[in-house]
Amino acid sequence: MFIRSQLVSCALLASLFLLAAVVSSAQAITPLCQPAVTSPIVVASPAQRLAAGAKAQPPLTDTFDWPDTPLGIIKTADGYEFFGSDGGAHYRQMWQGHWVGNNKSGSFTTTVGTLDNPLGTGEPEDVSVSANSDPAVNPIYPSYGYMGGGPVYQVPEGMTGAGNLLATYHAELPNDALYAALGLAASADNGLHWTDLGEIIRLNQAYAVGLDGFEIGDGPLVLSPNGKYFYLYFPDWIANGLLHTTNAQGVSTTTNVSVARALAADVMNAAFGPPPHHSIPFQKFYKGG
Repeated sequence: MFIRSQLVSCALLASLFLLAAVVSSAQAITPLCQPAVTSPIVVASPAQRLAAGAKAQPPLTDTFDWPDTPLGIIKTADGYEFFGSDGGAHYRQMWQGHWVGNNKSGSFTTTVGTLDNPLGTGEPEDVSVSANSDPAVNPIYPSYGYMGGGPVYQVPEGMTGAGNLLATYHAELPNDALYAALGLAASADNGLHWTDLGEIIRLNQAYAVGLDGFEIGDGPLVLSPNGKYFYLYFPDWIANGLLHTTNAQGVSTTTNVSVARALAADVMNAAFGPPPHHSIPFQKFYKGG
């Protein structure tokens, strides 16, 4: 299960939103405020999370372990929308005349609130990632035991799919240890439905039963300053011929941070252009190239 994220303070959330807004505009940085690091501030207590889970829609079929991923944040006319996985299992159920849930843990849960109350007072929209209408887009989809995320990119005007949401998700293959990959999901209705676009990044270590557990995270798409590329940062495991994260000499073969990129225009055209909507592989930076 994805390592539980701790909610950050109000000031840090504000600074993260400022950074996301500036990066997405691909313009020179213009300070809008003076964020400061404060002592820890509780913005969602256990009691608040329990109350939110009790009124989540569709109704929960498991626990509400929110936030189970980093939060995505979008500024709206009325405040902020927050996106994050709840961590619990979402079993198939009939709700409002149609089937929901994907029999996997994880979600894209949307809440409307403020920086000091991200859960807000409304009903969290607790949505599973649906399979792509074309099974060939991601043949691995049925094998995931976990599929959820929070980092969300709102497509700006002038790009294919303007106004839609594109998000990275954290997917895990069922195993006796943690083996995760990163993929993309898209929403054309502000998070009411999410569709799988397929994987974009895997560890540089092939999947095998018996591997050590290793966490790939769930980072946001970061637009390059010139607006040409999407970058994605993550820890990686460099294959060493063993099932362990250290080599025969006991030296770690994992990275603290790695980076991969893809042309932003290609990502958007694949996600929101002619069907079938899909993702494209991100290219890892390795040894200078």
